[in-house]
Amino acid sequence: MKHQTIRKIAAILHLITTVGLIMLVIFGVIVFYLAVFPEIPFTVKDINYFGMLIQLDEEIELLAGAGVLLFCALSLALWGVYLDLFRRLFSHIKRGDIFSDNNFKYLKIIGLLFVPFAGLDTFTDYLLAQMILQHANITGAELQYSLAMSLFDHLTDGLLYCGITFLIAGALKMAINYKNDSEGLV
Repeated sequence: MKHQTIRKIAAILHLITTVGLIMLVIFGVIVFYLAVFPEIPFTVKDINYFGMLIQLDEEIELLAGAGVLLFCALSLALWGVYLDLFRRLFSHIKRGDIFSDNNFKYLKIIGLLFVPFAGLDTFTDYLLAQMILQHANITGAELQYSLAMSLFDHLTDGLLYCGITFLIAGALKMAINYKNDSEGLV
């Protein structure tokens, strides 16, 4: 009975990740379209930066400015890899193959991907801060940005999530070895 519940949950999660992957592709096509056809401007005048509403002196184009398009492409690619790995993981679990070497491999790759995501988050913060500092007219507050602090903040989160994922993958590997050893005894 418990195995059926796990398989049903995995089937639902497999469906959600598949739909997420499809939506990601659609979003990627839209971003690509906006980048290729610049006559459709995507500009902003106000930015909510960590809870502080900042009015810019002039509208800025988000996709064209400061390499944001590169960030979008890298983020979409990483999210695509993430969703595909989770989709594969849930597909194996849905079939009842929970303790497999493939699932161990997927978890390790998912854990490793937390570090590049931390780098992308830092890069995004940096680009956004630079755009704001160049175009913002801030009164009554001083906006400061520290690349080192942002890198430290995001990298510690990324390494923590990577470590937790590796612990889970290690526990899965121990379960796989236990399963293989117990099958060898029978």
